[in-house]
Amino acid sequence: MAAYCRVSTDQEEQLLSYENQVRFYTESINSNPEYECAGMYADEGISGTNTKKRDEFKRMILDCLNYVRELKGLGIGVTFEKEAIDTLDAKSEVLLIILSSLAQDERRNISENSTWGIRKRFEIGQHKMSAKRFFGYDADENGKLVMNKQQAKIMKRIFEGVINWDGGMKWQSTTIGSMLENEKYKGDMLLQKSHTVDFLTKKRVQNGGESSIYCR
Repeated sequence: MAAYCRVSTDQEEQLLSYENQVRFYTESINSNPEYECAGMYADEGISGTNTKKRDEFKRMILDCLNYVRELKGLGIGVTFEKEAIDTLDAKSEVLLIILSSLAQDERRNISENSTWGIRKRFEIGQHKMSAKRFFGYDADENGKLVMNKQQAKIMKRIFEGVINWDGGMKWQSTTIGSMLENEKYKGDMLLQKSHTVDFLTKKRVQNGGESSIYCR
């Protein structure tokens, strides 16, 4: 028997819940003579919407319906205590499918609401842009572009051969080309040039007109 515990925020009261979960399931497994403890797995203060940063969760490899079915095929049951589901029970399959569908739909709604909020901010010109590789400008605390006076001088002499953004002396033609084609150097800004096409994988692609592009 293995147990997995998680809380979705790093608030103090939630961390107390996390500690209580670990303690409760450790005692429960060790006190049952029919169980042999296979490990206690716990992730602290991490969102449950995906498993990218949930190292303990990935280590136990217990995530979605596919994994549950794989474990069931090996004679290994998974118990969802809150939902009173035992995957070795034949009737649990339908319940698990329904719950998985509801969870996925909830994630879709969260993704759509987040996208809606971002687009509304774009419509009124609110944005926060990274200037990490935007030579000649820095970003202030509000994400607005502020001219970097030192780099601005270099921009004027860039074709004469000067230190580039990563400290080297070699300028790639593609780098210069992208700078010359960057509308921001002309005082414009195109927002949402790329967009998310899959809310589950978070895959982003160039916006070919599928979503609105905003000019500021």
